[in-house]
Amino acid sequence: MNETVFCAQCGTQMSGGTAFCPNCGTKQNVKAETPVSNVAPTPTVSAIPTPTTGAIPTPTVSEIPTPKVTNNGQPQAQPTQPQAPAYIPTPVPVGTVGTTGGIKADTIKKYIPIICIALAVIVAIIVGISILVNSLKYTKIDAQELCRVTFSGVDGDGVAEAGFAYDPLTSICYDSYMKYMNEDDKEAKVDMDELVEFFKSELDGKAYEEFEEEIEKYKESIDDNSEIEKYIDLKYSKYLSYDSSVVKKAFSKADSKKDAEKMRKTILKNVEFDIISDSKGLKVGDTVEIEVIFDKDELKDENIKLKNTKFKVKVKGLLDGETVDIFKDLTIDFTGVDGCGSGEINTSACSDFVKNNVKFYIYYNYDLSNDDIVSVEFYLNDDVKYDFTLGGVVVDDYLYVFDHTSDKKDFTATGLGEVKKVSPFDYVEIKYSGTYPGDVDIDAVFKDGTPEAIVDNVQLYVEGDYNIKDGDTFKVTTYVYSVLDDKGYILTEYEKEYTFDSSKVSAYVTDKNLFKNDTYKDIMDTVTKEDLDEEVGKTPTGIDVGTIDSITSIEQKTSYFLVNPDQNSYSAKNYFMKIYEVKAKCTKDGASSDQTFYVGAEVSNVLANGTTLVDIEKDDVDTEFIPSFEDFPQQLTTLGYTINEIK
Repeated sequence: MNETVFCAQCGTQMSGGTAFCPNCGTKQNVKAETPVSNVAPTPTVSAIPTPTTGAIPTPTVSEIPTPKVTNNGQPQAQPTQPQAPAYIPTPVPVGTVGTTGGIKADTIKKYIPIICIALAVIVAIIVGISILVNSLKYTKIDAQELCRVTFSGVDGDGVAEAGFAYDPLTSICYDSYMKYMNEDDKEAKVDMDELVEFFKSELDGKAYEEFEEEIEKYKESIDDNSEIEKYIDLKYSKYLSYDSSVVKKAFSKADSKKDAEKMRKTILKNVEFDIISDSKGLKVGDTVEIEVIFDKDELKDENIKLKNTKFKVKVKGLLDGETVDIFKDLTIDFTGVDGCGSGEINTSACSDFVKNNVKFYIYYNYDLSNDDIVSVEFYLNDDVKYDFTLGGVVVDDYLYVFDHTSDKKDFTATGLGEVKKVSPFDYVEIKYSGTYPGDVDIDAVFKDGTPEAIVDNVQLYVEGDYNIKDGDTFKVTTYVYSVLDDKGYILTEYEKEYTFDSSKVSAYVTDKNLFKNDTYKDIMDTVTKEDLDEEVGKTPTGIDVGTIDSITSIEQKTSYFLVNPDQNSYSAKNYFMKIYEVKAKCTKDGASSDQTFYVGAEVSNVLANGTTLVDIEKDDVDTEFIPSFEDFPQQLTTLGYTINEIK
């Protein structure tokens, strides 16, 4: 008997032993005949064949037999005609969604938006949690907190500079470094951490003491709220402090002070500030814009994020003043000659500020040639201090701005004369004095018109003139006080020999023919009269005339020339004398009378240059009373001189 069975896929009723469902075409499991139960079997997943592509028909209620129910609610057995189960669920294979069988497509479409929203919410939650976790590990810094913008110069011509807002200690170290380092080092990039360590640990002696004094002054300026607060914002970034405790507190998310220091150094190495607006010619109230340039990846590696990376700052703190060119109108007066020149600073045309507060120094100021380059450096007077923050010097609340790092200027040597080669003896004149023989003095002097440089710097000496005889030689040597090159002269010789010519020397006269009766008349007459006038009122010795009341007349009677036969003796070499007859009124024994007596006027050691007698002075003439005119020649013979009367 054929058994009635149902398709396991679609529930279609069919005869037992049917291989494929006539409705859906699903292959059936053909089994041995078994009694049909009135309860529909529950298909298992393994028993459900995979449906083929196509529509899966859904059985209608009319096609499903309804079993009879007894009074107690149990189904009645109907052995003659088996009934289909009241409801057979349509199994759906895992992972398969049918369009006509199982869950309907419309139902699925209805739930797709809900599913998408749910998935989006889940993703958003996951992303939010991830963002929250990431955000919590980053230190966010307002870039403006890292920057210090300083303004220097005068109002209307100010200059802005942007840099890190270091703490005061680091700033002072930098200023001190700039003072001690040379120009090349100033161009180098400075590691502030190393710089501070250098000042704290390696610097010793005077420099370190000066550094500490500067720190103390800086601290005092802060404590006293002094002038410096007007010109610079003393606030500094906590992220850049040299104090590791402050840095750790700033980078609170760092695990240790060491990590905080590392974050600080990362900022210093990877962040720069660029003024993208005009940074010069500023006045108070202007605005400058700063852009922060940084390596985002390097900062991210250290969990640092910057915000506000472009900001504006108002200009403040500029003083009334002016920009000064220290070297303006400064000139160098070059003197000397080419190859031996030198320069002298001339500030006569400079400003009053320069004259009163600046001094100059010329390097290598010697042996200059035309077109040589000389460097002039300026220094401020000891009582004048340069403010590196302001970029100048404040005098009576007025700012003089100048660049202290450019404290040198080159000048070109010009106007140096040519060097002349000269013999000093071209300007020498030999002068003789004394008497020949035996008492000759020779002197070497410079003639009138000799160059001043030679007269002032060359001394002449005569050697070999002692007891010199006619025809002997003597030497004139030079001694130079200073080098003459820089004064335009080079000496070609330093000594020279001369031959003595006695004819150029005054000699003691031995020839009576050089004398006449009126020789030296005027000067000897004058001396005789003056001496006699002094005798008026006196009683002269050597003559017996009483007291001279007045001189009536003086008349020359004769002249004598006496020659010493021994011209090498120390006695007078000769005498020339005049005899005067004097008439006077005298008082003798109380009676007045006219008296006549004689006076001799004489000159000893009379000289002549050749045949010309040397002039005499009044002081060379002596007078004496002569007791007896007739006996006078005889008296002279006792002297041992040769007597020659001149008529």
